[in-house]
Amino acid sequence: MGTKLAGKAPDRNHPLGYGRVEYLSATVISIIVLYAGVSSFIESVKGIVSPQTPSYTPTSLVIIAAAVVVKLVLGRHVKATGERVGSDSLVASGADALFDAVLSASTLAAAAVFITTGFAIEAWVVPPSAS
Repeated sequence: MGTKLAGKAPDRNHPLGYGRVEYLSATVISIIVLYAGVSSFIESVKGIVSPQTPSYTPTSLVIIAAAVVVKLVLGRHVKATGERVGSDSLVASGADALFDAVLSASTLAAAAVFITTGFAIEAWVVPPSAS
């Protein structure tokens, strides 16, 4: 949305155009990501203090693995497109999708550790919303 608004042609009220809207939208995305990070940290600490036994099904693991691939492809595409057109918002969105892929991969790693050893490490490596 920010990129679309930033591309609007100048008009009477905005003779220099709407380009700065993109900076604002990139800032909003950054604030949302920061909030998600702080919230995840707080929930992870709660999970470390009061651990729960996870349960994984083969179907959920396949879905998570597919999500990793999709997020990697999407993140690389969006980030590359943002760099090509000079859009900070798209670059930030692409980086966020790539980080989501890393988080989903950590879920798979935590599941592998739990399945093979019985030791639950989810609270240490996986944000609460991803597990």
